[in-house]
Amino acid sequence: MKPKYQPLFEEFNGEGNGGGLSTKDFQSKVIDTIGKVKTTQDDMLTRYENLDKTTKSAFEELTSIKNNYTGLDSEIKALEVAFKKVQLQMTMEQRMANGGTAMSLGQRTIRDKEKTKSAFAAICLAVGRPDIAAKALGEDSSPGSTLINDDLSMDVYDSLLRYGAWATLGVRPVGTKNTKVPVKTARPVANFVLTEAGTISDDTTKAGTTITLEVEVIAVLLNVSLQLIEDGEIDIVADVLDDFIEAVNFRADFAAFRGDGTADATNGGCTGLFNFGTAATATAARTSISATKYDDWLKCLTTVDAAVLNRASRWWIHPTLIAAAIGVTDSNGRPIFQTAMEAPSVGGIVNLFGYPVTPVGAAPSSNAASAKVAAFGDPRAYAVGMRKGFTFEASDHSRWTTLERSFRGHCRFDAVGAKASALAVLTLPAS
Repeated sequence: MKPKYQPLFEEFNGEGNGGGLSTKDFQSKVIDTIGKVKTTQDDMLTRYENLDKTTKSAFEELTSIKNNYTGLDSEIKALEVAFKKVQLQMTMEQRMANGGTAMSLGQRTIRDKEKTKSAFAAICLAVGRPDIAAKALGEDSSPGSTLINDDLSMDVYDSLLRYGAWATLGVRPVGTKNTKVPVKTARPVANFVLTEAGTISDDTTKAGTTITLEVEVIAVLLNVSLQLIEDGEIDIVADVLDDFIEAVNFRADFAAFRGDGTADATNGGCTGLFNFGTAATATAARTSISATKYDDWLKCLTTVDAAVLNRASRWWIHPTLIAAAIGVTDSNGRPIFQTAMEAPSVGGIVNLFGYPVTPVGAAPSSNAASAKVAAFGDPRAYAVGMRKGFTFEASDHSRWTTLERSFRGHCRFDAVGAKASALAVLTLPAS
């Protein structure tokens, strides 16, 4: 029998209404739904004085540890913990201020009554939760102990990194498998015409090129025990959707930031930003992040095109490397990294030289010789194409011989660098 798949929801693809969304609608939905968390956080941090007292306290703790940093291993650990506290508090603030905007897509789905009904119906399929309120003859011995049902906790704990930093890059909708993106390399030159009869010369300066976004499928197939579905009831909806979204986001982040260009299941043929940008190599012998100096990080700003410094540029760094770099100071002994408490107008939890720092869980995390530790530049210099958005489906047939239900999700994605000179990658020297 051919497997039957029931879509739980299809974000952005416009199925059932005569085709895909218009470019304008698609772009709006992508940015609003996926990029909203980061945009909202930036907006909140520009109004630091309005943050909750607990959140400000977390920022004060982070700032204090940073400013008193002396290089001890225990201080690095304390910095990581303090940074996580700030991230947690910001997530809670977003949830309160934005009616759930900071929640995962899975969490937002189960708070949508219509989506909850269709998702729950597909997942539970009338199995329902056993409602046996057995009154045991004796709770600690047979036969009474065998009649007591174990309850499934409503909480699913994890200490896993969150992904989705690709949304901070140059996201754009694409209408077909191959899309050419124009890249301007030179403007026309204007000249004075000094006499009334003077002629205007034809311009020969304006120039450009194109890059091609060729979207490939990112897919996840997840099999879930029916017993878990029976016992977990509606909570399994959020957990499965959240796992799916994080799996897709991780693969997209890996391709966009660390891809090595290999056409395989890991890289998808993408050359990530850290491998595409122009190298800004730190001074010789500074082979660890703690050994780098102010001028090494400043090289990233002097490596990129001058126009990049006047745009909404940012840094991308792995979270653990942010903590390792906190001790870097300028010539006056002041830490070059600033928290939102110290520079609230920037819009990032941490900023460097006035530009926000985006923690990227899928970015390189090595702190050794030749490692690529941070990237800086204009997000629009790296193009991300999304063809359909996310589609999520369930099947009762593909795992018929086992007590499992299959969930399948996919999107069509590509990431391509547009201009290497608009992106710089701080790289530690080989020796």
